Order: sequence, then C-alpha cells, then structure tokens
Amino acid sequence: SHSGKEAPPTPSPGFMTPGGPTPASPPRAAATPAAPNSSSRNPIFPIPIRNLDDGVKTRLRVRAATNGRSMEEEARVILREAVEREGSEKGLGTRLHELFRPFGGVELEIPPREPMREPPRFR
Repeated sequence: SHSGKEAPPTPSPGFMTPGGPTPASPPRAAATPAAPNSSSRNPIFPIPIRNLDDGVKTRLRVRAATNGRSMEEEARVILREAVEREGSEKGLGTRLHELFRPFGGVELEIPPREPMREPPRFR
C-alpha cells in the first residue's frame, strides 16, 4: 500500500551531505573519467550550488539559451573563463613591454666597470 508520502530522493553515491558522505555510499573508484564532451581530464566531482537567487537562475537560463547551451554547460563556461582570467593577470612591466614591443627595443650601452671611489670623509 502507498501511504501518500514520497520517500526523499536518495543522494547519488559519494554525495556530500551536511553530516558527511551518505551512509550507504559505496567506496569511490580511483578516478571517474570526465564526460566525453569535457575538455578536462580530471575526475568528476559534483559541485552543488545552493541558495542561488531566482534572478541569477533566470539570467543564466537566458544566457545559456542565447549561446545554445544547457544551463549546466553555461555555468561551466562561466567558471572556466573566470578562473582562466584570474590566472592571466600580468604585471605592469610585462604589460608595458607588450605595449611598446611593436616599436622595437632600445639597446643601451653598458659602461665599463671602474674601480670604486674612496668614500667621502666627514669631520
């Protein structure tokens, strides 16, 4: 007989709950291969995103549709671009060098070394 109540969904194996891994979770394999369309060769680890504002979800859905992707793929693209951009910050010297590289460099003549002078004597 059916009591009218549905059983809560069982988390997938290895899913982290507030109290740790689910008790019925079997041991994880050494590495789960990445999805075939994924450019990563790292194992798959779920990243649940909770408490996402409805407005953010709506904008993600619209952006995904505009780009012809699923919401999940769009979120992956956004995260990948954010992390890659973060790691590509260049210093001021590097940016100046790249800015003026098309104009050529300047070769400065290095003066020959001379013996050190005597330090001044103060009285």
